[in-house]
Amino acid sequence: MPTTRQICYYAMYVIGEVESNWNWTSIYYTDPITIGMMQWYGTRAAHLLERVRDEMPDAYPTLSDSLRSSLNAHNSSDSYWNSRYLTRDEGNSIINVFSQTANHVIQENQAIEDFENYVPILEGWGMSQSNPKALIFAMSMYHQGPKYAGQVVATAGGTADLDRLWSVCLAHSVLGVYKNRYNTVHSRLVSWDGESNPPDFGQSGDADTGTGGDAGGIETGGGSKVGYILKNGNNLVLYGKDEYKNGVIFYASAGGRWINGYDADSTPDEGGNTGGGGNTGSGAGQQVCDKFKSWNMQFSYGQGAGRLDPESSGYGDCSSTIWRAYHDVTGVNTGTWTGDMLNHGTLIASGSYGQLPIEQMVAGDCILIDWPRNGQTSTFDHVELYVGNNTNWGHGGPGNGPHLTSEDTRNQGARYLRWQIRRYV
Repeated sequence: MPTTRQICYYAMYVIGEVESNWNWTSIYYTDPITIGMMQWYGTRAAHLLERVRDEMPDAYPTLSDSLRSSLNAHNSSDSYWNSRYLTRDEGNSIINVFSQTANHVIQENQAIEDFENYVPILEGWGMSQSNPKALIFAMSMYHQGPKYAGQVVATAGGTADLDRLWSVCLAHSVLGVYKNRYNTVHSRLVSWDGESNPPDFGQSGDADTGTGGDAGGIETGGGSKVGYILKNGNNLVLYGKDEYKNGVIFYASAGGRWINGYDADSTPDEGGNTGGGGNTGSGAGQQVCDKFKSWNMQFSYGQGAGRLDPESSGYGDCSSTIWRAYHDVTGVNTGTWTGDMLNHGTLIASGSYGQLPIEQMVAGDCILIDWPRNGQTSTFDHVELYVGNNTNWGHGGPGNGPHLTSEDTRNQGARYLRWQIRRYV
């Protein structure tokens, strides 16, 4: 059975073909902003441009002035982007940036993040990674229209095989209009052995050193367990087989060295926090809280290229300031934006509205929040740091932060459409 990462790469291969024929610089001008190999649209396209700003600071100024002005005025969650069309000059400036190898890595990372968010949603509909062909077909539908994908899966059944999903999809009143698209996806998946890595479509993250594609499966014994390395923001992540399948994170250090922040099984090197309930905790988690609180009201709110280094830039946002405190104190990567924080740490509790379980929480835990005003999305839109004693700190803007946000952590949960408590040390 393929790993989650292999499923995501094969999904990138088949969806990238039907979206853009694997064109990393693709621009679609007819609809509001639609860009990149995966044809990200609206707010997700804006997030891709924000990643250019944060991760390609030398290339970002070459984007058109009008586009950078829009990015300064509207963050990627702003519905503005869903009706914002590109001019040809703006599109040409995007093509120039997206033609660079560094941007291929950004697009690849964003696709993996998207797909890793799709998987648990589809599993909640009854689908399984043990049925990867059907799962990837559903991912291709979800990428085009989540609501319609849900309708097809509900009709076909969560345990449906590839051919059953395909036939129901073609009969759907909306998705069935795109017969060529779904016939292509179906054909690719029929010819796939269900294990092999995709052939070369310009990706940097081949998960195996073999031939890939449809020419045989991955060997389960012998050979190197180490596969490939991806750049994720300022960090490197080593992927491979067995204990390396979930990635091992390395952080930049002095002398050109990269330091591993986790053991090979992705458990933190640092010892965990002790104590529960309203305890302020001890050890690494408490040190992170002390660092975070030492920044009280020092930073303005901003999501520019310097957000991950607020002490130098003077600004940050909810996720970047927490990431930086963890990075500086422990070297642990929490994820550099709220959606990515779901991919790190340990889930302690989750729920919808209701009280937060502070009896299970310790200082340093993060509270990931989905606000009711945005409706339920595939990710979360805000994060705060639990500092102990029924108290939260965060930097949600507008205005300076970080600062005390609540002295009633437990009852704050009643305001949250969804919430998660995650622990990173």
